[in-house]
Amino acid sequence: MLTFYESSPGEFRSFCRTCGSVIITRFDNARSVYGFALGTLDTDPDIEIERHIFIKDKAPWFDITDDLPQFENMPSDRADPK
Repeated sequence: MLTFYESSPGEFRSFCRTCGSVIITRFDNARSVYGFALGTLDTDPDIEIERHIFIKDKAPWFDITDDLPQFENMPSDRADPK
């Protein structure tokens, strides 16, 4: 059974009531976007990375070394990459 809670204003995380694993995150300001914990998959999702989001919160020791668009926050349809 999944349970949702508002982890920050407008951001809702769901987790398993049995084991506590976070499964998905949904956002009030981007209803068509879901965050999905890829660690819950047991097969390759066969997707390509399109962009980096929330880069302002990345670990200081992690360097982004590709040329993909970077966003400090959740991008909207009109957002410009950093």
